[in-house]
Amino acid sequence: MARRRICRGVAPFRPLVGPETHQFNGTPAVDPRDSTGADWLRTFLEVNGDLVDIVSVHRYPFPNNARRTSATPAELLANSAEWSQIPRNLRAVVREVTGRDLPIAITEFNSHWSNSIGGATTPDSFLSALWLGDVLGRLIQEKVELANQFLLASGGESGFGLLARTEPRPAYFVYQLYKQFGDELVYSAAGAPGVSLFAARRTADNALTLMAVNLNEEAVTLPLQLTGFTPAGDAQVWRFDAEHQAQQVEDQPLADGTEITLPSQSMTLFVASE
Repeated sequence: MARRRICRGVAPFRPLVGPETHQFNGTPAVDPRDSTGADWLRTFLEVNGDLVDIVSVHRYPFPNNARRTSATPAELLANSAEWSQIPRNLRAVVREVTGRDLPIAITEFNSHWSNSIGGATTPDSFLSALWLGDVLGRLIQEKVELANQFLLASGGESGFGLLARTEPRPAYFVYQLYKQFGDELVYSAAGAPGVSLFAARRTADNALTLMAVNLNEEAVTLPLQLTGFTPAGDAQVWRFDAEHQAQQVEDQPLADGTEITLPSQSMTLFVASE
């Protein structure tokens, strides 16, 4: 790979975002290299690490190089866990090469890179949307500066788009839940396999928002532990699953020690006022 320095002119400040390299996940066997074996990301940072403002990569986990077919349901849902580690790996490389911490971005991502459509796990499927819901929560939790899903709209040629030609696809409804999510991240953790919990306060009304993702094929009931927050009453509840398209359902009691039940393969947003 040619080591050509990127220079910034004297025009008004515009952040330099790069290198936009594909398929990074922090694993040497996966991370892209040029024909000479040079690591694209590391070489970019060695040459331009003093200039870059946001370090960006792309990632599409499926199809993999070993088997160029869509993921199985088990493979797809198991993959979302890697999206907690990818930002950590990226930050570690940035720190190692440049000696400083920089904002990071995933400027292209989706479950599949191929023009796959109409399958059980292709980007237009419900399971891919559920995968997306867990991935977005993990990227928020890891404080990724930018996360850009590919892409907004596509017709019958691929399943990438949130929108088809005349109707929304399942992934669209994931964002309908997240648009109600808070803007001030607070600590959260789930103690059950296949379950993720993400939490944030909304500064506009000081509400606590809890996004619970259940990837399991069975419903899961868990006790809720709240510290430093006492809800004033029942929580509003929105759900995305096979029967609900980010729809509001019945309010539920929410307090420290309350048991909450998460339907199988679902996303549930709880909004509680103090």
